[in-house]
Amino acid sequence: MTAKADLHVHSKASNRPPEWILRQFGAPESFTEPREVYRLCRERGMDFVTLSDHDTIAGALEIAHLPGTFLSEEVTVEFPEDGCEIHCLAIGITEAQHRDIQALRRNVYELRDYLVAQDVVHSVAHPLYRVNDMLTLDQLEKLLVLFNRFEALNGIHDRRANDLVQLIFGSLTRGVMEELAERHRLQPVGPTPWIKTFTGGSDDHGGHYVATTWTETTTPPSNAGGASAGGGTAGTQAAPAAPASEIGGVAGDTIIGGTTALIVFHSPVRLMSMVSCHCSAEISHSRPQFTTPALPTTISSRPNCSMASPTTRC
Repeated sequence: MTAKADLHVHSKASNRPPEWILRQFGAPESFTEPREVYRLCRERGMDFVTLSDHDTIAGALEIAHLPGTFLSEEVTVEFPEDGCEIHCLAIGITEAQHRDIQALRRNVYELRDYLVAQDVVHSVAHPLYRVNDMLTLDQLEKLLVLFNRFEALNGIHDRRANDLVQLIFGSLTRGVMEELAERHRLQPVGPTPWIKTFTGGSDDHGGHYVATTWTETTTPPSNAGGASAGGGTAGTQAAPAAPASEIGGVAGDTIIGGTTALIVFHSPVRLMSMVSCHCSAEISHSRPQFTTPALPTTISSRPNCSMASPTTRC
C-alpha cells in the first residue's frame, strides 16, 4: 500500500505575512479556501489532505470533517540565543498539541524535546532558507543534530537548494554527527541520527501548484488519538508517520527573496569537508536522480493537473 500527501500547503488561514508592505494593507499570504485545497489535492491524486498554515490550524479545522484529512501546521520556531527563525512542519497533531507547540515555539530546543516526547511527526521545512535572514552555518549544524527529518523537495524554492539538501543531508556519517553534537553540546535523537528522512510538499500559497509536490509512503497509515485515518477526524495522523518515504513532484526555479541556501553557497567548506559524499549525484539545475545512504528518493514528473504548466516551472 502506498499513500501520498502534499505535506506543505497553505490556505487563507496563513494570514500573517512576514513582508511589511503586505501587513500594512492587511493582505494574507494566501487567498485559497481550505475546501479548494482539499478539492485540488484529491483531483491530483493525493490519498490524504492536510493544511500547514503558519502557526495556526484554523484552515485545517475547516476541512477536518472530510475523509482522509489530518491537522498540521508550519511552526515558526526560534533559536532563543539570538532569535533566528526556522520553519518546522508539525504533522498529524491534535488541537491540544497545537496549543502546546505555540507555547514552546520560541525555544527550538524545548520544542524539539516536546515533539519527540509526544511522538509528533515533524520535518524542518526548506532548511537552507533564511527565514528572517539570520540563519548561519552554526545554526544549520545544530539543526542537523536536533532533527532527523527535513523537507528535501519544496515546490516553490530553488531546485538547487533542494538538490543540496538531498546531497549533504543524505550523506552524513556517524562520525560527522558525533563531531557536530560535541561541538554544539547537543544531544541527537534515535539510534542512527545521521540517517535523515526526507519529506516533500508544494509550499503553495496561491492555489496553482497544490499537490504538484508530495510525500509518498509505502506502509499503511497509523492513527493518532485513536482516530480513523479515513474518517476525517481532527488529529488523525496519516501516512507521513512511516519511517521510510519517497518524495515526488517538482521544485521551483526562483530563489525566494534571494536568500535561499546562501549559507551553503557562500560557506560550504566546513560542512562539505566533514561529509563523506558517496551519493551518486551531481548538483545541477536539471534535478538528477539521487541514491543516498538515508533512503532512496524519486523525483517524478508533475502529475496530470487541470491547469497550464508555466514554462518557468518545468
